[in-house]
Amino acid sequence: MRTGRPWEGLLLPATVVSLTILLVVLAVLQYRWIGEIGQAERDRLRAALEAAAERSADEVDREISRIWLAFQPEPGEGVDLRRAALAGQLAAWRRSDATRLVVDVLVAARGTAGAPTLERLDEASGRFVPIPWPAELHDLGERLRGAPEAPPPEVAPVVAASTPILIVPLVRPEPGGLVFDHREVTVIRLDRKALAAELVAPIVERQLAFSGDPVLRMAVLAASGPVWRSDPALPDAAYLPAEVERPLLGLRGAVGAPGPRGTRPGPLPMRPPGPARRGPPLFLADGPWRLVVRPAAGSLDAVVARTRARNLAVSAGVLALLAASFALLVVATQRARRLARQRMELVAGVTHELNTPLAAIRSAGQNLADGVVSEAGQVRRYGELIEREGRRLSALVGQALKLAGIESGARVWRPEPASLAEVVEESLADFKWLLAEGGVEVETDLPTDLPAVLVDRGALGLIVRNLVDNAARHAAGGQWVGVRARREPGGRHVMLEVADRGPGIAPEDLPHLFEPFYRGRGVVASAVPGSGLGLDLVRRAAAAHGGSVSVGAGPGGRGALFTVRLPAADGTQGGTS
Repeated sequence: MRTGRPWEGLLLPATVVSLTILLVVLAVLQYRWIGEIGQAERDRLRAALEAAAERSADEVDREISRIWLAFQPEPGEGVDLRRAALAGQLAAWRRSDATRLVVDVLVAARGTAGAPTLERLDEASGRFVPIPWPAELHDLGERLRGAPEAPPPEVAPVVAASTPILIVPLVRPEPGGLVFDHREVTVIRLDRKALAAELVAPIVERQLAFSGDPVLRMAVLAASGPVWRSDPALPDAAYLPAEVERPLLGLRGAVGAPGPRGTRPGPLPMRPPGPARRGPPLFLADGPWRLVVRPAAGSLDAVVARTRARNLAVSAGVLALLAASFALLVVATQRARRLARQRMELVAGVTHELNTPLAAIRSAGQNLADGVVSEAGQVRRYGELIEREGRRLSALVGQALKLAGIESGARVWRPEPASLAEVVEESLADFKWLLAEGGVEVETDLPTDLPAVLVDRGALGLIVRNLVDNAARHAAGGQWVGVRARREPGGRHVMLEVADRGPGIAPEDLPHLFEPFYRGRGVVASAVPGSGLGLDLVRRAAAAHGGSVSVGAGPGGRGALFTVRLPAADGTQGGTS
């Protein structure tokens, strides 16, 4: 007999181990790959945020620089000419700018006695009117105090007060070139609310208009308090610490010359070099406001971590799906192998079962044909042998056909009220010869008040005959079969019990007892004829009518006890399920 190649039994375990290792390696690689993607995504988002914030700051600062340049003095311009020029510059700015960013224009100068003076341009008359020093210009006034000939220190071009202020110094010629003269400065006061609503907010929202993640929180903050927030309902703490921060309201080196908005920028006139130059150039100063940008999640790390967790979940789901598919494939392969083995066992069992009666029939027929048997009594015994063996063949073929019909769905059950006692008596009558041959005593307990069961009568007969046949063949040594029926407590089902006093069922056979083609090891070793189909047919027929079948130890712990649970015709559930 061919047993197969030795390595065939190791092929499936080796495949399982190899694929498991591959899944683990794939999971590790995916984990590392997702981590690298997350880091790259973080770097990309940060670079994009920094670039957008820089563009926002640059655009805002260029607009501020346009205002600063629009009020630049001519070199060597005297006091009177300077005041007249400022009136014209303000009028020109009003005509070219619709945002009303400029509130008014002031001139601060060092007086003859060292005390500073401050004058405001009256736009209606074009004249400068003295005004008292406001608190927001206190620092500028202190810087302008002193002797008229003493050079005052340079002042910042942008002052962050409750009202933003631009400082434009005079320009005077000297032997080494042109220098800024801070003894008289032009003060341009800007509208804080207009700056926030009409300049800063549109630029920042346009430049930082990211879609999807990260959802950004943006704000412009000053020392005196918040200037603008993308969500006014949130406190300042919701915007800090910032992921990206840029100074705003400064002066840039490459800005447009004075003119209306939208004109192409030109070069900023650089401060001429010379020995009189002191300090940093005024037109390259950072602004006093801060643009802060922060993801709503708290940080880019949190955004990336959330995206990474989502990617890991998707990858884990894919790997789990692969693992589940692999497990199902292994299970299906195992079941296919087991089914193939069972079918081979069926073929072997059926062949053996067919061969025995066929050999007996052929031998008896040959003896009759050759005239070996001539006496009437012998002829009668030979005829009974042929009839008995033919009945065995018919039963075997019938079981195979019933299983095929149930498997294919061609067998249709038609439940109707049926008397359990009648079907049991009919089935026992059919098996009288088999029971008599084995010397098996049958004991029945069928109460007359049992309700009818709601099953197909043919299915009920199949159940009873297979259980009685199973008990008679496998428990012939006990020479006793008990058939009992009773109503289940609660009244919805009727219980049919078939017991024997045979060797019982081995524990290792219990989980597989109702599988098709399965025959226990003890049964195979004892050479008891059978195909392993009877109990599977019982299980299928009972389940098709909403019932069930179970097995346990027989009376007194000896033999086996099969219990079939069938719906009662007068029960509340009724029908099949």
